[in-house]
Amino acid sequence: SKTAADPDSVSLVMLDTAGQDNLTVTSKEDIPTLEKKIVENGEEKDAADYAANDAVSFRLKGSLPANIANYATYKYIFHDTMSAGLALVKESVKVSVNGVEISGFTVKDTGLDEGCSFEVCFDDLKAAAKAANVTLTADDKVIVDYNATLTAEGANTVAHPNTSHLEFSNDPYTDGETSKTPDDQVTAFTYKVI
Repeated sequence: SKTAADPDSVSLVMLDTAGQDNLTVTSKEDIPTLEKKIVENGEEKDAADYAANDAVSFRLKGSLPANIANYATYKYIFHDTMSAGLALVKESVKVSVNGVEISGFTVKDTGLDEGCSFEVCFDDLKAAAKAANVTLTADDKVIVDYNATLTAEGANTVAHPNTSHLEFSNDPYTDGETSKTPDDQVTAFTYKVI
């Protein structure tokens, strides 16, 4: 009789009320989550220190819904917003599932209408995984690794926040319907030694 709070998704119908009309049913579907980290010396962190022209390694980890098998296609888009002092190294973007690198995505960094710096877009994550001989399950994580350069101009600012959120298909009945996760943020710091 009512849906869960946003962000929301739709589950396949699996309910038989056996003729009882006075029931209140609240949806209990599962939704993906997103975790963002800075990777420094192989260790995942929420913050780290860098000098001008250093490469800053970022990692995005997206989960999958419990009902991923019910989707014929699955839209999955990482939205990333970097501070002005960070510059994306576009060719560094790599995506993997269970340690297997997958393709079938595009990296968009122009013409974006949501104010983000770039997007890693899968029009159909299931098809991309299948092409790499990966069958997606609810326990899998979709991992995006990429580098950004702390620019010389950026070194004049102490903190460089970087936020991300995930856009995902939310209805196995309808193509194109999506929801979004809350933003997750990490920060690259820099400073001057006198």
